Amino acid sequence: MLTRSVSAPDRPANPVSLSSRLVSGSAPRSFRRRASIASLALLLAVAATAPAQLPDSRQVPEAQDVWALAGARLVIAPGRVVEAGTLVIRDGLIVAAGAQVEIPPDARVEDLAGKTLYPGLIDAYAERPWPENAPPAQGGNPNDQVHPEREIAPYAYDEGWVLQHRNAGITTALIAPEDGVLRGSSALIAMGDGGTGANLLRRRAAQHVSLAQIPRRTTYPTSTMGTVALFRQTVLDARWYDQAREIWRQHPQQQRVAYDASLEALAGDLRGGVRFVFKTADPNGAARAARLARELDVPAMLMGNGREYQCLAQLRKAALPVIVPLDFPKPPKVGDEGEAREIGLAELRHWDHAPANPAEALGAGLTVALTSFGLEVPGD
Repeated sequence: MLTRSVSAPDRPANPVSLSSRLVSGSAPRSFRRRASIASLALLLAVAATAPAQLPDSRQVPEAQDVWALAGARLVIAPGRVVEAGTLVIRDGLIVAAGAQVEIPPDARVEDLAGKTLYPGLIDAYAERPWPENAPPAQGGNPNDQVHPEREIAPYAYDEGWVLQHRNAGITTALIAPEDGVLRGSSALIAMGDGGTGANLLRRRAAQHVSLAQIPRRTTYPTSTMGTVALFRQTVLDARWYDQAREIWRQHPQQQRVAYDASLEALAGDLRGGVRFVFKTADPNGAARAARLARELDVPAMLMGNGREYQCLAQLRKAALPVIVPLDFPKPPKVGDEGEAREIGLAELRHWDHAPANPAEALGAGLTVALTSFGLEVPGD
């Protein structure tokens, strides 16, 4: 399998600056101890064959950019480490990695002895606001919290955001719309140069849902009960709509069911087995989402809240993958007696326990992915 890498300068002054292609450098001991956790979010796809030929109608570059990163310690995959090997990149694609790799004669060689090359991190969750000037869907749902037809893909790429995450070693990210109960489809993008066209990996990666109460809302839904009811009814409506449209296609003499952009998109996702990612605010929200997904028979994943350690038994029973945030709480302010009195025991316990949350989720047998979502600086 081939993986797309991002562009690098023609001749970097420092081998470590090749982090725009790979993450290089020696890892701290604390990171190495947690390698079994981080490896769940890593990807290094090494080519076993040459890249497929482009169609004749496509213009092939006359000269290719070829690099050989030699002598480095290569972390190829969990449990697969080459202590001294070579990694070859040709025209932005990793084409070989290992101890016995032959250096191509046209390659520019960088001696990285003493360095470690890690796979690029995959950030399993990020959000982007829906643009205010984006045109509304024709025939969409009348409730402004239901937008399953939205696709964030055309708006997912932001150059500054991409650069910030790439500098933190993140090479791929899932970008989701941030507003609504049924929010729409996320996009999977690479952190390369060239905008959406050069980096979009999957246009409709998942459908995103939030069942949390919407703050300061004065129209339906105004409560958690309302958001749950709205989601349930919309899913049932989409399945009815799909059946009714199919019956009409088979018997066009019957009255046609009016086109609905929201139900059309949602029905397609349900029919196609698209994963539904439920964003949760607390352990109760996670349990609620798991029950609803089971009731409606939708393939689901949970966007966690950092308190998974408080409900591991329920999550293990639900058997749903969980995206675990690394946004741990900041230390409580206890500089004086007045501040200290405002800090409750539950808050102190969570501050103390939260950094162990990813490890405990893995230890409980959950399928876990990691995200920098919530961090002001992704590199943290």
